[in-house]
Amino acid sequence: MGFQFLFRSDPTVKLSIFGLDQISNPRIVTSSLEELEGVREAKLDTKKNIMKVVWKKNSRVTKEDLISALFRFGLAAEELC
Repeated sequence: MGFQFLFRSDPTVKLSIFGLDQISNPRIVTSSLEELEGVREAKLDTKKNIMKVVWKKNSRVTKEDLISALFRFGLAAEELC
């Protein structure tokens, strides 16, 4: 009988982003999000206007924090299921 290890991955959220066409360099948004404490990675698909954000399990970052950070850029976002 072996041991079964359960690996919990870091929290991930996919967001639909609105207003990217108003920003001259959308990649600056991802680099700014990655500067937030606890955010591990932010990837942006500019063709689909979808952003995937991964943050560390033990951080205090929430989905609401990420959406608020995007709002400061003049963007709106909603979580994709």
